[in-house]
Amino acid sequence: MADETRHVWFVVLDGQDVHTNHVGTGSVEVPLSCNVAQFKKAVVAMYVRLLKDVELDQLRVYPSMDEFLNHDCALIDDQSIAEFGSAPAESIIVLAPDLQRLLNEDFPSKKRQRCDDSANPKLSNLLVDPAEFNLANLSAIQGSETPILSTLGLQAFCQGYGGFPSSYMVRKEESMVWRVIENFLDDRNPTRVVLVGSSGVGKSCLVMLVGMYMAFFKQNQVVIVRKLMMPGLCNALMYLDGRSKRVWKEVNVLEEAMAELINGRFRDSLLFVDGYSQVELAESHHQALRPFNFLATSSYYDVKPSEFAEMVVLPAWRCCDLLAYARLTRWAVDAGIASEEALTEPKLKDLVHQQYFYSGGSLRQFCKTRMDLVDRIDLDCRMVTKLGESSGCKSLSSYGDNRKNENLDRICRQYVADPSDRLQYTTWNRWKLCIDSGYALAKLGQEMTSGELFQVYQYGKSIDAGFQAVAFKQFFHCAIYEAKMSGYTTPKINMRTAYPYPLVELVLDHVHCRGMNESECMDDLARTLDLNTYWHPENATFPMIDAVALCREYQGFNVRGEMFMALISVITEDGIPSYGNFRDSIQLRI
Repeated sequence: MADETRHVWFVVLDGQDVHTNHVGTGSVEVPLSCNVAQFKKAVVAMYVRLLKDVELDQLRVYPSMDEFLNHDCALIDDQSIAEFGSAPAESIIVLAPDLQRLLNEDFPSKKRQRCDDSANPKLSNLLVDPAEFNLANLSAIQGSETPILSTLGLQAFCQGYGGFPSSYMVRKEESMVWRVIENFLDDRNPTRVVLVGSSGVGKSCLVMLVGMYMAFFKQNQVVIVRKLMMPGLCNALMYLDGRSKRVWKEVNVLEEAMAELINGRFRDSLLFVDGYSQVELAESHHQALRPFNFLATSSYYDVKPSEFAEMVVLPAWRCCDLLAYARLTRWAVDAGIASEEALTEPKLKDLVHQQYFYSGGSLRQFCKTRMDLVDRIDLDCRMVTKLGESSGCKSLSSYGDNRKNENLDRICRQYVADPSDRLQYTTWNRWKLCIDSGYALAKLGQEMTSGELFQVYQYGKSIDAGFQAVAFKQFFHCAIYEAKMSGYTTPKINMRTAYPYPLVELVLDHVHCRGMNESECMDDLARTLDLNTYWHPENATFPMIDAVALCREYQGFNVRGEMFMALISVITEDGIPSYGNFRDSIQLRI
């Protein structure tokens, strides 16, 4: 009886230039008992024309792209590959000795010309699988059961030049934005495009995908300039020649050399610019970037009529999409959230909601470890408060409102009400900027009114983004504090029919917000609960309990009802019908 077989996914990289030359993501059928040596033979047989002169011991095999890039720990020949290469996103890496030389020897008419300087750059062949950037399939991928692309080739290609993830999840938003952009970049009636959106939602990835597609599927020459924020790096310049299937890349290109290339050798190319603000483009040393065809920026952009440009928004991620991303990737393990990949669905949902409380709709923040994520939000909030901008902070605003406070972009995300409505992606007065991180709302909530926080709750609920629950909790605490400060009203809560009291009022001689952990909370409660205090923890993630308060049964004006202590949990599953009505939104444990 023949051995059972399985398909193993792999990528072949060039040992001389792993960032540029990449054969593509493929699969080969091997026995279940296959070891590394047998796998090498199968790979050579599949790429016999390219690898016919390569000795098997010249091939190095790595279990994953992460192991190759970060650990350089190759597998040995008698080692089993049963645990590796089960999906495109988990492809085995096969490192060949010198693909570029082998390719030039196999195709002598396409040998590279030798050049000496950046004014006449040296081109190399692009060997990235076109399926990784075929945007014609984007809608079909988005509508499938697994709307995710393996992009290991692009990850290798962009390593050191701004980066690209190993996989790319296609939301409804990406599919809609591409449909809009595709029309604007049409050769028959080209229009300049300004793609705006919050930091960390995927604009840079989209720039790379569109650039690759316009070059190698539409046969254009494309120049991509990426602003880099890594230590020692300021920019990356990529030239993609779709006709010859050749590329050139460089980092830290001086402004003078960049201008010479864009206005000289690459003057007939489409110019894609990623990460530069409108203010930066106005500076004299960036003037070569001004005639862009496609710009992606996280900063506010004021399109002038003379620019003949269209603005398009890429909205932030909703919690349901982040949950789908977590299901389709190794998110929980890679972010250090869990030690195992096979999590139960309830456990995974719980972890995603916990992370979303901090990250909001930024995929970049969502993929960070919890410690790095909290540190980043703390820094962003400190920057806002340090500059005195929190006093003018609007928790919900339209695009273009109050744009003097540019640092608010650190904590605000952009949304559209209906991701299926194509018109909303190009109608800027329909875009809303919202603080969607519950952690940031808790830290900055004292600078906002209950009315502002309630607007965040209503908007979050209307678009079902996932941040409405924490927004309502912050609103509730703020409303209690405002009632205490006004001295004119006493908050009353309509109780469910199962409770012994149909209506209760809170006794508000004092309001305390203290305690970052259980010990601090217990200590503060012991000191303050006998003072008619409404208390809630400073740590907004304190489990199970949102507040402790002294309450009184309400029996009418000037009628003293029974006093009792209550533990308050704010919930939002049933919703609330209108501002100021807390019915079905509060649980009291007496």
